[in-house]
Amino acid sequence: DQVFCDLVQVFTKGDQAITRVYRLEVGLIDDEGLARVPGVDAQGNPLPHNFVGSVKLVAQNQPMLAAPLPADPPVQLRQAQAADTWQRGTTQSFSLEWGVAAAMPADYQVFVHLRDPATNETAFQADGPPLDGWYPTSWWGVGEIVRDERQIHLPDDLAPGVYNLVVGFYDLATGQRVTPETIVTTVEIRP
Repeated sequence: DQVFCDLVQVFTKGDQAITRVYRLEVGLIDDEGLARVPGVDAQGNPLPHNFVGSVKLVAQNQPMLAAPLPADPPVQLRQAQAADTWQRGTTQSFSLEWGVAAAMPADYQVFVHLRDPATNETAFQADGPPLDGWYPTSWWGVGEIVRDERQIHLPDDLAPGVYNLVVGFYDLATGQRVTPETIVTTVEIRP
């Protein structure tokens, strides 16, 4: 029933290639059996995890904007790279490079849609957090360039044809768009 304070130093590798946010978990290990000592809260209830916070580890060569962007929208697509031809039933990789123009108070999701250019109907979508959740947008710093390498699995029954690849950000809690949508490129889906 005693409270104590312990100062712990954590050393990280200096060659981090990508900026990420990590959760910090603390605990005790039994010296004899090297087993984790279960944690409990103030009422004695078991804790599944002992997360005490999060920390941002910045990449050694974090790219930054050469000049500020207009603050609206808060994040802007600078460039994208995607193959012109995709095959249904396969996993496709592409990259999006975002410029951060203003602080973002929430953790927004990236929407990725394949749309019919004639009707603008969405034939397929693969929404999710940027960087697979490793770098939530509320941690992004103004002036940063964030490269988001994405992979999506195309369904076997996606109709062959030409589609617009459309991206942007939205608030998962409300569904409200945070950025205007951008047509990245046109891709041909082959059987």
